[in-house]
Amino acid sequence: MGEPTSNVLEYYPTRPRDGSSASAWFVFVLPVFAAIAAAQLFGGAWGLPSGVLVAGLIWYRRRRANSVPQAIIRVDGGVLIVTNADRKEILRVAVGDLEEVTLDTKTIQKVQENMASGVPDLRFIDSRVGPGIDNSRIALVTAEAEVLLTEYYTSSFDATEWFSKIRRFLRRNGWQPMDERVPELAEPYRSPPPVPE
Repeated sequence: MGEPTSNVLEYYPTRPRDGSSASAWFVFVLPVFAAIAAAQLFGGAWGLPSGVLVAGLIWYRRRRANSVPQAIIRVDGGVLIVTNADRKEILRVAVGDLEEVTLDTKTIQKVQENMASGVPDLRFIDSRVGPGIDNSRIALVTAEAEVLLTEYYTSSFDATEWFSKIRRFLRRNGWQPMDERVPELAEPYRSPPPVPE
């Protein structure tokens, strides 16, 4: 998944997960709650089908999130076309006008629950701030704009892997980073002046 063909690369970043134990129970509690509510409102026969329907919708939504590319990067005749998950075009430029592919990185510190507590209700009371974790997202930079491939940040490990894949894909299709394209503008090395004696 995500391996490029000759001129198309589908971008499947790993979505960030909420590490809270409360959100993990949401998947189990919501179908039960929907079943109870439907049984109370519409009669007992509607309870089980409503619970199964809600569980199916949760499963489908999570499965779809992993099967739909968040961006499709395509090069057609020297033109770079990038579309988002909704198939909306977010960038169309000549390959030579793309200056750089960058990582937008931020460091976060998540609140960690006290998992040593045997009582689930006390996990939130004795919580602590965890160590700093880098999260990143990929941006395509042109002279006019910086286009983010996703609005959300993902793990730096995943973003760095995709960063490398995207750069290799673009290089195979004729792109060069700006600093490699214009070597004559780079400052030539000059030896330091001699020290007077």
